[in-house]
Amino acid sequence: MYKLLNIKFYIKTILTGLILYLLIHYSQLKLELFKSLFNNFYTLTLVFFLLYLMVYFSAWRWFRLNTTQNINHSFRYTILPTYLGIAYNYILPGNIGGDFYRLYYLIKKFPAQKSQAIISIFTDRLCGLLGILVIIFSLSPYYLLTLAKNTTMSFFLVSYDFFFILGIIMVPILFFASDKFNLAKKMETFIPKRISESFISLGEAINIYKNAKLIILESIFASIITQLTLLITVVMISEMMDLKSISSLDFMLALAFAQIANLLPLTPGGLGIGEAAFANIILLLNPATSVGYGTVFLALRFVSILAYLPGVFLGIFGLNLNKASANFLNR
Repeated sequence: MYKLLNIKFYIKTILTGLILYLLIHYSQLKLELFKSLFNNFYTLTLVFFLLYLMVYFSAWRWFRLNTTQNINHSFRYTILPTYLGIAYNYILPGNIGGDFYRLYYLIKKFPAQKSQAIISIFTDRLCGLLGILVIIFSLSPYYLLTLAKNTTMSFFLVSYDFFFILGIIMVPILFFASDKFNLAKKMETFIPKRISESFISLGEAINIYKNAKLIILESIFASIITQLTLLITVVMISEMMDLKSISSLDFMLALAFAQIANLLPLTPGGLGIGEAAFANIILLLNPATSVGYGTVFLALRFVSILAYLPGVFLGIFGLNLNKASANFLNR
């Protein structure tokens, strides 16, 4: 198993190098643009502020979802573990390291509410993704009208809209199916009690969100606000690099698709995949524009690592999170 993991890691590393080489070769990635990030200290400081602001919105979303599950952890003490979770997501070679950390944190604090903690983390992740999907769906009508002659992009968006609508139809069905977990109560005499109790607890946790639709909508709205904040960050980075100005809507669509592509487990942390998706969407929307926009997404990744790196050190040195949160907020 260990050798198999090593082989996968080596394959992913080689694939990352190949993708980055191709991006550089086709001028979609220009590393020399990085030096311009440090030419404007005030703009870079504002970028850091926006990245921390996204932590605030993410913490609020998770806090509301936790509260719905009767995980009574105050908002002020939710901020730091959220920050640490985001830090692990950006810096560790993967996109779910932060989720495992947050799950461990909740279970440690609330050992009797394991199922609720699992559903809370999963729903938080899902609401974050739904914020991105809603933005793409909202932009689709505009681009289908303006890009009627761009068959590649039109086919891409029509296909996406089809699956998005299909997902909207399936979600209520899945929520309804969650009632099937109640079968575990009827099967207590046939399956071990510990297993049946786990299924019952999981079903109850899912049903709580089924009856808290406004909280789910609030969480999706918080995700959309986070995405808009990220859009401002991307636009600022692009301007710092002196790249040709393009529509903010183009940036938003490219950013949304890049984040989805970044989740594909093909390379460590999606490195290269997100950059390629971002650059190619920009080129599809602006065929006559100059290349190099993959550098923007790579710069976003780099600046985010700088902003969230202290969180990894906080986690490594095992600070008491409650005490650290209080100190962090009282400064």
